[in-house]
Amino acid sequence: MPSVVCVALVLGLFFLTTVQASVTARVCEASGYCSLGHSRTYMGDVRTGEGAALRALSEAVNFKKELLFACYIKGNGDFLDLVLQFWSELKYLGFAHFFVLGMDEASCRQVREFSPDLSCVWDSVPVRPNSMGERWEKRGRKG
Repeated sequence: MPSVVCVALVLGLFFLTTVQASVTARVCEASGYCSLGHSRTYMGDVRTGEGAALRALSEAVNFKKELLFACYIKGNGDFLDLVLQFWSELKYLGFAHFFVLGMDEASCRQVREFSPDLSCVWDSVPVRPNSMGERWEKRGRKG
């Protein structure tokens, strides 16, 4: 179910940003959240260093204490094009304080292969059978 929600969110924001982009050159100028050129990229496991990795992610990517993110938890190429399109639209609008939550290091390497300036993190805690994460993954595949 989370992948369906992420896809719906990405598609909705894609259409919203496309319409807004035609009205104004940079939506971020009106809001004051033009982070392009102010945010840095980050890639790493968010479970390391007792919260140090999360702080490092936040310090590198955030802009005015705001972070935007999308889930890419399958890691097999499904929905990667949507995540990359979303990133492209955000950059076009001037927003760079965005990162991807991947399933593992391999999925983040796949994301960075196509877009080296995109931040990506993963959580190294394994998803065990019968855990909530496994349940969400299976529910997300159904219709």
